[in-house]
Amino acid sequence: MTQGNRAAGRGHRKVEAPLAPDALVATGATLICPRCGISVVVHAQPALPGENPTCHGPMVVGRPVPCDEVRPRRPDDDMVAGCLYVDAASGLALRCTRGGPFSVRLGGRALRARITAVAC
Repeated sequence: MTQGNRAAGRGHRKVEAPLAPDALVATGATLICPRCGISVVVHAQPALPGENPTCHGPMVVGRPVPCDEVRPRRPDDDMVAGCLYVDAASGLALRCTRGGPFSVRLGGRALRARITAVAC
């Protein structure tokens, strides 16, 4: 499996749709970084639309990431699977489903991990 196909997961077709610049991300949608494969599920929409989450660039809407695709936690991971990440300014909240050494940002601001019942 190549790095570009990583976001699709084993045995799954790669289905990605660009997120329009002015689109409101839907609660429950899976967003994927096409470059590194970090994926998140939208837990709470931002209070004001207009900014979309980015990683290496704009994230795309994709299929949910299966549980068996969650990477083990590594010391250099900024995003950790199972953790909830929140942007305090907008209220956007994302649950990480596949972590990695990069971080999801909104309007140039890195989202911060929130302590949750799920172990981070």
